[in-house]
Amino acid sequence: MHILAISTNNQTNYNHQRIKRVSFGVLFNKDKHTNDLNDILKDYKERDLSDYDTFEKENKKLKEEYKAEKKNAEKSWFFRNKKIAKIEEKYDNKFDGLKRGLNAFLSKIDLHLADLKLLEETLKARSDALDELADIKNAQAALLKAKEIAEAQKNNPTGLNMIAGYEKEKNILHDLFIDKMTQERINIIDPEELPKGILLYGPTGCGKSAIVNAIVDDIYRTKDEKDKYFVKIDTSEDSDAVIKKIVTALANARKNYINTNCRTIILLDEVEAIANREDTDTAEQIKAAIESADENYCTFFLTTNYPKEIEPGVIGKNRVEYHIPMDPPNKENMIKVLEYYFNKLDVKNLNYQDLADTLIEEQNKQNGRYSNSGIKSIYKTCKDIKGLSQEKIKNIIRNTPVNITEEEYNCYLEDKKEFGGVDD
Repeated sequence: MHILAISTNNQTNYNHQRIKRVSFGVLFNKDKHTNDLNDILKDYKERDLSDYDTFEKENKKLKEEYKAEKKNAEKSWFFRNKKIAKIEEKYDNKFDGLKRGLNAFLSKIDLHLADLKLLEETLKARSDALDELADIKNAQAALLKAKEIAEAQKNNPTGLNMIAGYEKEKNILHDLFIDKMTQERINIIDPEELPKGILLYGPTGCGKSAIVNAIVDDIYRTKDEKDKYFVKIDTSEDSDAVIKKIVTALANARKNYINTNCRTIILLDEVEAIANREDTDTAEQIKAAIESADENYCTFFLTTNYPKEIEPGVIGKNRVEYHIPMDPPNKENMIKVLEYYFNKLDVKNLNYQDLADTLIEEQNKQNGRYSNSGIKSIYKTCKDIKGLSQEKIKNIIRNTPVNITEEEYNCYLEDKKEFGGVDD
């Protein structure tokens, strides 16, 4: 006799939570899918969903009844085995029926979720019709929230819009993470579709940490949200302290997601300090933490200047799926960075292309590269000089050493061959 135990695994619980968060009072007619909003509204029919708790209660009740009847049968003097067999057959049928009912219920949930996803896609294409959806207030509220987040990101004066240049890298991060996180918050995609980990690597001063902080500004709209959902781990601390903080962050991330449907970002800046080839025990714990990212509803961002120092398994593709190299600025990005800083100066008609050409000339002479922070340091020198002109700025550039040496740049090029990038 095998007693059916109603499954309460993570996926079932997760589906149940999604049901509680979304009204299923109106659903698609499965025989007719259409992109015409009026047809969709016309075809809505109400369907009742039994409460999942009903199955759990019925399962518990049947188990108690089965145990009681079997116990009584075991006390019998006559035909005991026959009575027990009859009871087991009776309850096998009952538990099988309950199991079939549960499976039918879960199948109906899957249909409802698929219908809602299609509805949300239709609403995105027909945003002008949101006011007509009075019968699905919860779905409408979720879509309006997504629109609010998108508009805030578009007009945000502090997020990725404040990172000069690097359009390719910013677009990649939007596709890989930012847009998906917005979709996750309104249940368009499942949490498993977001990456467990993203590695940003490259020479010092090329904007790795700045980009992660900008992503945080884009996603979390208030200081309270940042404090709650963004965890920056100081990797220079003792390894035991770092691991303890990561474990705490994972537990909080899971609890927060269940309560608010919002994912946590965990930043391991200069990750080679803690997940290196020498301290293999700590590296193993870091690997386990990243592997658990899906079930704890978080994403790890890792930054490093020295990816070869990281224990290879930590940034393996089954954990940190995406590697994004951050190059020193090319001419196009140099112009963007120059415009971002130097337009604050009281100098008319600056020729940014000419300034970028001067930077490149100096790089070639000095056999090195200027990073974003190197260009920023040139700006800081210029802003304190009176009577500044195009030629004076060029002279300051000529007298400013590159901050990425030829050796460092060549090492980075070798790193790119080994670790690649999202487009590779």
